[in-house]
Amino acid sequence: MVGEKVTRFRARGKRCPICKEMASADHRPFCSKRCAEIDLGRWLGEVYRAPAEDDWAEAESWSENSPTILPKED
Repeated sequence: MVGEKVTRFRARGKRCPICKEMASADHRPFCSKRCAEIDLGRWLGEVYRAPAEDDWAEAESWSENSPTILPKED
């Protein structure tokens, strides 16, 4: 049964996103532990980023009449 899963997974032609070798069922979607660790390092190093919206004018909590916090005077 385990052999069937490996064959079925490889038959789909999945490739490792790091090195483009055939992916292995043991390290899916990567081909090896090394490539999985490279990917983890990229996540931890914040190489992968999702785009953020910086449009504060349309944010629900923002208002031109919001109180401003000023630093304390000595």
